Amino acid sequence: FLNEARAVTNPIGNCVATVAISRWDQALDLQRARTVLGRAAMVCAVVTHAPYGVTAHGEPVDAFTLTNGRGTVVRVLTYGGVINEILVPDRKGAFGNIVLQLPDLKAYEAHPNFSSLLGRYANRIADGGFTLNGVRYNLPSNAQGISSHGGPGGFSTKVWHAEPIQNGVALSYESADAENGYPGKLSVN
Repeated sequence: FLNEARAVTNPIGNCVATVAISRWDQALDLQRARTVLGRAAMVCAVVTHAPYGVTAHGEPVDAFTLTNGRGTVVRVLTYGGVINEILVPDRKGAFGNIVLQLPDLKAYEAHPNFSSLLGRYANRIADGGFTLNGVRYNLPSNAQGISSHGGPGGFSTKVWHAEPIQNGVALSYESADAENGYPGKLSVN
């Protein structure tokens, strides 16, 4: 059926949608292609970024905003990979934010782990650390000896490198050996 197909490609922002057109019913298939390409425009994201603030340590933080053709918006901060905003329509079409949001960067710094990436470890480690291959690693812990979500200097408190990609943003961070007590260098993408 598609042995002599041709492709119609429509670049939309930084997104490309491709639809095959069969030789048997080109008029009908061309109409279908236009419909599919129109839908692709609705779901492909446009990525923008802007300064968001400066940490208490003087590091600049950006906000990356992804917006699709339907008006859905996702905003991610380079500080901790915080998901700052997700705007979606309700059943009447009114847009609203469906994530809890703090008012500014200072508030996120005061509340680590709030809507952010966790690590090196996401959960709790008891007894103030762990033993690996016979070596004891002590971690920053609370009064009960529990290290939670990577500790007070965990990934949620770091400024991540951000790179716009097709339909999104890629975050990365290099955690040095012994950072927050954890062994080995770790590259996170």
